[in-house]
Amino acid sequence: MLNTTDGRWQPGLGDPTVLGWVTVGAYLATTVILITAWRREVKAIDGAGGPSTRRATFWLWLALLFIVLSINKQLDLQSWFTQSLRDHAHAHGWYESRRNYQMGFIVTL
Repeated sequence: MLNTTDGRWQPGLGDPTVLGWVTVGAYLATTVILITAWRREVKAIDGAGGPSTRRATFWLWLALLFIVLSINKQLDLQSWFTQSLRDHAHAHGWYESRRNYQMGFIVTL
């Protein structure tokens, strides 16, 4: 479900179903587990850095990703992003060549 009015994204809950909230809960539970792993790695760091520092950084970035996913699940921010870029393309006259930009974006990801 997109949170749209007249085909335009509007702020609000995009998936207020039970399954949508279960998904958000799963993302947040995963975030808690990842933060726990990060805290363990931080405690293991002996001041010299090394592998524990890299692992701690990995767990922290992964936790951040899951927080963003949980927020995005309800707000449909990818729809807002797509709409904003489409509006920008129309306003600046490069909408007809958008496929090249889409391919570049996908390759970059």
